[in-house]
Amino acid sequence: MRRQYCATLILVALICLTSCATASDILVICPTASYSHQQPFLLITQALLQRNHSVTLLTCNPEKIKPHENLTIVDWSFTYDLWKTTPEFNLQERKSQWQNVRFFSTTFSTKASSLQWAHKNTQQFIQNIISTNKTFDLMIEEGWGQLSFLGLLDMIGNPPLVLMSTAHSFSFTSLPFNNPENPSYVPVIWTGNTDTMSFWQRVTNTIQYMEYYWLFMHTLDLEDQLRLEYLDSKYIKRSLREIFEDSSRNSFISSFDSRITNYVRPVQPKIVEVGPLHLVEPKPLDQKLQAWLNDAPEGVIYFSLGSNMRGSSMGDFRRNAFLKAFARLPQYRVLWKWETEDVMQGQPENVLLRKWMPQQDVLAHPKVKVFIMQGGLQSLQEAYHYGVKLICIPMFGDQDLNCQRVNKIKTGISLEFNDLNEENIYQALKTVLEDHVYSENMAYYSALSKDTPMGPKEKSMWWIEYVLRHKGVAHLHSGAADLSLIQYYLLDVIVFLVSILISMVALIYLISRRIVCALARVSTSIINEDEQKKKKVK
Repeated sequence: MRRQYCATLILVALICLTSCATASDILVICPTASYSHQQPFLLITQALLQRNHSVTLLTCNPEKIKPHENLTIVDWSFTYDLWKTTPEFNLQERKSQWQNVRFFSTTFSTKASSLQWAHKNTQQFIQNIISTNKTFDLMIEEGWGQLSFLGLLDMIGNPPLVLMSTAHSFSFTSLPFNNPENPSYVPVIWTGNTDTMSFWQRVTNTIQYMEYYWLFMHTLDLEDQLRLEYLDSKYIKRSLREIFEDSSRNSFISSFDSRITNYVRPVQPKIVEVGPLHLVEPKPLDQKLQAWLNDAPEGVIYFSLGSNMRGSSMGDFRRNAFLKAFARLPQYRVLWKWETEDVMQGQPENVLLRKWMPQQDVLAHPKVKVFIMQGGLQSLQEAYHYGVKLICIPMFGDQDLNCQRVNKIKTGISLEFNDLNEENIYQALKTVLEDHVYSENMAYYSALSKDTPMGPKEKSMWWIEYVLRHKGVAHLHSGAADLSLIQYYLLDVIVFLVSILISMVALIYLISRRIVCALARVSTSIINEDEQKKKKVK
């Protein structure tokens, strides 16, 4: 008995020693003031804490994570004020491709970064690093925009970097890695193209790709100026361009994208798509809502435009168009996320308004048949997971790309916001609800989304700790990242080979011409001699 007790103590001690030995100090930075972007980072932070790591978290939603003895929080919640006070940050209207590119590539990054760098919470965090010579074993940052905080790498011991992309893996951060992004079949995130493009779509997609790359480098320079403004120059060893280029050799990209929501294309080993990290087990609905959903005669239509877009921003004409379309489908109930009032004028009996919805719990209900949404990546992933067909209304960002994907694989129908009216809303709903093709396709893709060897959370943690164990991923570095675009696309080789081919053709032409000319002269000479002989004979 005593031996068994001693053995147990030794085992517990070894486990504790092992966990202490493997515990790391990790800096996690998520600057985007949108809960859909913050949520995956909060979940990753919680998972790291559960594994005995110490985490310093810079977040816009500090209230969404429980306090922990190994957790230090830098509060960036003030960043949400930008959405309320800055006209350029209005996401309540349809954005064109050009507006998307300009806003998300430059305006969004620089204005938000400037506010965060200048704030006392950030400055206090930086002073603490300086005064204590604080270093970290790993830095995890959102790889979507606002990359000026990469400038902290030199201050914190230049640890390995994990960039976590909350949008599609085609993002700013994959460009310096020279990941295969062939614009002939890989649509640029803003365009709304598919992987099957016409000639002119390939032309515009290529132009957008080049513009995207230029804007990325331009934005890096703008964010570098911000860093110089708020950080003492003696702590700056490299420009952001240099940091990005150097770090790409030993960095890792984790994307919350998946093959279900994006098009198939090659990715490097150091770019891993982990899928919908934010998915959680559905919880029971409140009794009133549960009963209302259960009693729906033929099913439920769920309508929500996400956390950034307010339903009340669509205007009276579009709101009334939806109400009239819903009234023409009395056999279905409509659950509508509406932020301003409990009852609308002209609201049909089959419509229920609520200011907030537990979205995953609602989508998990078997009576929910269609999800009217804005095309955001995370909402899309939830719909696929629970097998709910889609009506997409893209507004900004990557939503055009997402919605065109839905159209192509026929898991739903995309409608243009500016063209919404009663008839096209009604016809889209009727088609998706009654055409069995949409049900079959959604069931197929829903099954695919669940058929994975490892869950998103487990996959994320495995790769993060893989980077920690091996102090980076330099062994996964591709030589492609060291090539210029001219070298990468073999433009120099093509020019060289074409030049040789042209030279050979030209040489053959010149030689042939000389031979023909020589033969012509010989032939002419022979003919002249024959004519002279004939004259002499006469």
